[in-house]
Amino acid sequence: MPTSRLETAIAGVETALGTVAAISGLTVERARDHAVTPAEMPLLVVYAGDERNERERVVGLGIWRVPIRVEGYVKASTIDALGAALNDLYGRALEVLEADQTLGGAALRCREISLSTSVDRERGHRPIMQFDLGLDVDVEAAEGAPFSAP
Repeated sequence: MPTSRLETAIAGVETALGTVAAISGLTVERARDHAVTPAEMPLLVVYAGDERNERERVVGLGIWRVPIRVEGYVKASTIDALGAALNDLYGRALEVLEADQTLGGAALRCREISLSTSVDRERGHRPIMQFDLGLDVDVEAAEGAPFSAP
C-alpha cells in the first residue's frame, strides 16, 4: 500500500526519535490518547497536524509542510534534577532530528519552530516536567496525489 505524505513525515520523525540514545527506559509513542503517568516516563509522544501546500516547485510537484508536535515527559527525585532531565531529553531529541534533517530521506527538511515547557508539582508524586516541541516537516509530492512520491 502506498504511503501518504502525512504518514511519511510522522514516520520519519518517529523513526529518528527512536534512535535517541543514553536515556534509560525512554519510550517513543505516536498519537497517545490517554494521560501520561510518572511510571511511563521518560516518554516522547509524536502527533501530526494538518498538512498544507507551501509552494509549487515545478509544474505538478509541490512542497507540503506537515506540522508535527513532539511532547517529552520526564520525572526526577528533586525539583533541581528535573530541569536537567528535561533539557537532556529535549537536547537528545533535537540532536537526532537535526543530525539528518531529511529524516533518512523521508523529507526535504525537518526544523524546530517552537518549544514550551511546564512543570507539575501538585499531584502528590515526584515532580514531573513536560516539553512541547513544534516541528515543520517539508515533504515533496505530486499535486493532488497524497500517496505519491516524486
